[in-house]
Amino acid sequence: MVRITSTAICGSDLHLVDEYVPTVQDGDVLGHEFTGEVVEVGAGVDPGRLRVGTGSSCRSRSPVGRVPPGCTRVVGTPTRTPGSRRRCSGTGRGDLRLLAPDRGFAGGRAQYARVPFADVGPLKIESDLTDGQVLFLSDIQPSDVVAVWGAGPVGQFAMESATVLGAAKVIAIDKEPYRLRMAEQAGHTPVNFEEVDVRSESDRPHVLRQAIMSCRSGGVVSVIGVYGGLIDKFPAGAWMNRSLTLRTGQCHVRRYMVPLLERIERGEIDPTRIITHTLPLEEAERGFEMFKNKQDDCEKVVLKP
Repeated sequence: MVRITSTAICGSDLHLVDEYVPTVQDGDVLGHEFTGEVVEVGAGVDPGRLRVGTGSSCRSRSPVGRVPPGCTRVVGTPTRTPGSRRRCSGTGRGDLRLLAPDRGFAGGRAQYARVPFADVGPLKIESDLTDGQVLFLSDIQPSDVVAVWGAGPVGQFAMESATVLGAAKVIAIDKEPYRLRMAEQAGHTPVNFEEVDVRSESDRPHVLRQAIMSCRSGGVVSVIGVYGGLIDKFPAGAWMNRSLTLRTGQCHVRRYMVPLLERIERGEIDPTRIITHTLPLEEAERGFEMFKNKQDDCEKVVLKP
């Protein structure tokens, strides 16, 4: 059990609230980005791994820490890779109220949360980092130019990651002036797609086509935005004939949390730069409205229980 000290509103929450993924039921507790203090542990939890009083950062996917019987397919990483996300027959995905048709677990937009598989799930925080620095713990060559469609919170972190991994230039593509300003202040090149032709109009189904059509031959298109259904007119010809690599999937979060935490501790990454609004948990509805409708230059909302 974690006593939550900070929890954030994510764009994936909007997919549930707006019923793009119609799985929410009355009484559901949303929230898959939260950090807090461990107040109780189960009998099966190794006390050397996690104990009462430990700081902890939690996220949407809960790996089980092993390959259970009946596991028929592992998505995205080799079977035995630590922290990889698994889809196994007869086992739940263990989502903390993200996009979980199997219902998952109650989320973290609350005062307390029950965190499953605590031996492998939560990341123990033993340094003096603030909540804002650890709250969002979720193949680039030095000569590469990386373009990121969408300069919301996930897009900002994608730009940061490209820079840390050595990209020669990072281009931020969006239409919201405040998002482009934030990206430019971080050293990236802003492009307003309403003012500059980047091959196509930009909407949820169209942005994937746009990225494929704009990518250099032999390049890589990585899709980390959430697509929940079918899209029309996929440019298979450009994808195939120009030898593009398309990479997709929900992030294997646990695998990357430790190296990201180390970069934050060394000062290489500052996740707090995207936090524009901090509100009490009781004002979550107002936070959702600001975030959804892009009011008051709202980039990221953090809620305090």
